[in-house]
Amino acid sequence: MKRTLWVCALLGCLASSLPGQFVLNGGFTNGTTNWGCTPELNPETVYGGSNGANVVAEIDNLVSLCQTINGLTVGTVYDLRYFASRRLGGCPGPNPANIGVSIAGLNTIDARSNTVWALTPSTYQFTATATSHTLSIVQQFAAYTTCGFIIDDIEITAAIPFVAELSAFDLLEFAFGAIEIQWTTEQEHNLKALQLERSGNGFDWTVVTEIPRDGDQDAPSKYRIVERNVQPQTIHYRLLSIDNNGQVSELGRRQLERRLPDKPIISQDRKQVRGLLVRYPGVETATITWVDVTGATHPVSSTTIYPGLISVDTEDRAKGVHLLCIRLQDKWFVHKLVVE
Repeated sequence: MKRTLWVCALLGCLASSLPGQFVLNGGFTNGTTNWGCTPELNPETVYGGSNGANVVAEIDNLVSLCQTINGLTVGTVYDLRYFASRRLGGCPGPNPANIGVSIAGLNTIDARSNTVWALTPSTYQFTATATSHTLSIVQQFAAYTTCGFIIDDIEITAAIPFVAELSAFDLLEFAFGAIEIQWTTEQEHNLKALQLERSGNGFDWTVVTEIPRDGDQDAPSKYRIVERNVQPQTIHYRLLSIDNNGQVSELGRRQLERRLPDKPIISQDRKQVRGLLVRYPGVETATITWVDVTGATHPVSSTTIYPGLISVDTEDRAKGVHLLCIRLQDKWFVHKLVVE
């Protein structure tokens, strides 16, 4: 069966049929037609499978597969994909059962070591350097054997050059640690998920969120994430794409130098009659000294509710005007506290 390829142009996905650019009879429904190198075909039940209607090929020391693939475009990247299993029926194949796969500049070894019948996929990429290349699939067993590797549904398709095209990626800062991350993708293809990560130094990354995606999108898709209580003053974000084959690519990254306010916001804590809440972006600890009405100084206990929000214990203070000296990130602030 012919497998027509669809090529996604870099500046817009335009479906275009490219005649001749396919593996002929990749599923062996027409027997050995178009295949050379003495192929051996049988229903999968001969090799340990359960579907007697499905014809598959075996690779061992006596039989291989080869076919000339025509109509390729020089410089184009192609995906080679097939399903395979270790032989289990009759005389089970070696474990692992290895094959060598080659076409154009691709030369790789594939292996199966399953102990129950399972046709699982393999995908490789190659770049065409000519309009025709020979696909060769041969055994790579450690010892001589006439039982081995089972293969089915071989196909070659033009690789989609991108999974997501990013047109906008912006960071917006709000008061007291909140950051809004916005981005827009113009197109999405073969995309499994988008992953947003954060770093305080540009090297060590933490996953903020992973957004599942399903299907192709030719229209723009907009995204918005709000992070609260972010700590570092310099913060980095990067956006990753994960395609349906598990390949991860970086779409872009942004850096934000956060603006610290001139002073913290201090308000009464409703849960503590004589308590205060101190708000200042990213702060986890504070050094606080209480200067009483006599001028004496005393340490004050504080509790970090979350970075940027600290609860200060001011109970049991005498009536009058007191001063709180608060040190946050190497800055000192003085707050006048009136106790009635």
